[in-house]
Amino acid sequence: MRILTVSSFLLVLIAQVTLANDAPITMIPASAVAVVRLQAPETTMKEVSTFINKVSPGFGELAKAQMTTALGRTLSDPTLSSVDQKKDWYMAYLADENQRVQGVLLIPATDIAKMKETMGPQFYFADKNGWLACSKSSRIIDEFTKCLSGSGESIAGSLDDRTKAALSSGHLCIFVNGTSLKKLFANELASAEEQMERLLQTMGEQIQRSNPLLDLESVLEVYRSLGKVLFDWSGQMMAKMFKEKELIEKTTKSIALMRQAKFGTMVMGGDLLPDEDAAMRYFALAEISPSSIVRDAFQIFGTGMEYEVAGIRQKQTIEMAAETIDGQSVDIMRIEQTIAPEFDPTGLQKAINEKMYGPDGIAARIVVKENLLLQTMGGGPESMKQLMTAATWSDSKLLQARARQLEKANLLMLVDMPNMIQKFAKLILGSGAIPIPVKPELLDGLTISPSYAGFSVAVEKEQLHARTSIPLETFQGFVQIGTFVQKTLAARQ
Repeated sequence: MRILTVSSFLLVLIAQVTLANDAPITMIPASAVAVVRLQAPETTMKEVSTFINKVSPGFGELAKAQMTTALGRTLSDPTLSSVDQKKDWYMAYLADENQRVQGVLLIPATDIAKMKETMGPQFYFADKNGWLACSKSSRIIDEFTKCLSGSGESIAGSLDDRTKAALSSGHLCIFVNGTSLKKLFANELASAEEQMERLLQTMGEQIQRSNPLLDLESVLEVYRSLGKVLFDWSGQMMAKMFKEKELIEKTTKSIALMRQAKFGTMVMGGDLLPDEDAAMRYFALAEISPSSIVRDAFQIFGTGMEYEVAGIRQKQTIEMAAETIDGQSVDIMRIEQTIAPEFDPTGLQKAINEKMYGPDGIAARIVVKENLLLQTMGGGPESMKQLMTAATWSDSKLLQARARQLEKANLLMLVDMPNMIQKFAKLILGSGAIPIPVKPELLDGLTISPSYAGFSVAVEKEQLHARTSIPLETFQGFVQIGTFVQKTLAARQ
């Protein structure tokens, strides 16, 4: 059984390409399961300090002093007098004699003898060309010694040029060697499926006590299928959650139709409009061929489906060709939710649901257009019309956020986090779900400039690349929220 096929992946944060020609990658043994690189502390601390000052003026120097203290404590050298702060620092992770993963510092030293004395007798050392490896495991240092002498294999031999360049970029970079990781944890991976089965059985007993009408074995099969996807990178999920024969037949038939379709790119997005009676705005657009199959599946799944999960009773209905927008037929799927009083004694969830979706529950509009499936929730027909006639992106900040991410991403997320938090807070206050004497109108005075943090993932042969980007404006937005809250609380005292 293939459990792990990805041999390595990179996570690069705050990417700023600066190739380190003297990077000691060749000094790190091939058995390392992970390598962490910190860009030259002198450069990193200066740039981080400048960044923090832009977010919150005056705090940059304080942060720089704290970083210096933290690095000094790591090396038992508070002033960092024996290390070279103009070169990159490394931390490699290898298995010791007890097969426990331990960190090994690989530091550029200005005075190796002094650094050894400062670190103390509890450490073992290996050095070459001004670089000093420090570890509490003699076995790990023996591996470094062999690597430094040329008699041992280096991790550099398994890295292509692109990976080496990526590992040498950014202020902080983490490289995980999946091949060594797989060897080290071979026994744990082999027994993981058995452990997962025991966990599912324990979960199942708890679920069955709280939901006696649920077909427990079918629910567990869904999770088993999901777990096997993670281990085998393949598999099928079956959604059999109901005991009633009619519901089982409908679900099975609907899933069977969906499997006949070919799915391409899918885009989803949304917003909160807390001043509206139904605040949720959601849209989805998916390439599906033939899209008519999915429409048929929705019709089967949305007709007369009524079930209960975790104390929430849900009733689904679908009205085919309920509306016409610009000549396109629009189907409407409605979902009514009823929460048992014992699961929502304060009425908190009910109040939030009504504020999110409106008093009549969820209404999702569906349009099948050529080989595209469009779906909206909230906003009525106007939201669907807006999606149907949408042109290319014109928001410059959104386009800039996209440009910062991987070009050929398999997964891409862009989120305006500060405004999302502000809108959600206003929604909660407006719902009356939480009994606090604060009016939602109070937040009208908090105006935050839009900014988009991004995350993307690209999958290649035996590699997984991920990139995270959080712009300065996002941090400024968080500080703005914190300052607003502090001032508001102070004014009420």
